Amino acid sequence: MPKTLPIRKTHLVSLLTNIIDNAIENNFHKDIPVKVSIKIHNDYFRIIVKNSIDVNKSNFFKELKTNKSRGHGYGTRIIKSIAEKYNGYADFLIESDQFICDVILSIKGETDA
Repeated sequence: MPKTLPIRKTHLVSLLTNIIDNAIENNFHKDIPVKVSIKIHNDYFRIIVKNSIDVNKSNFFKELKTNKSRGHGYGTRIIKSIAEKYNGYADFLIESDQFICDVILSIKGETDA
């Protein structure tokens, strides 16, 4: 990892806390740890977080899009917004029995030291 990233510190903290908090809160099999991967590849900063899900839950994506009261439920919107600010994207996928949050940010630009 480089010593500095061209990502505002507040954005980086918000991004990581929302992604990891969502994964921990929604980890279905508590005995299976949440997996976090953070790496730099060429001009991109990538975060991949995986957690187990209940594959029998048919309305999983409906719940993902809900807006809950008292400031909860906005995590995915915040994640997508920050990714877009850095010419990147946020993808939310289900593979087998895992929910995957995959975020890529461009790191071309000025640093926020």
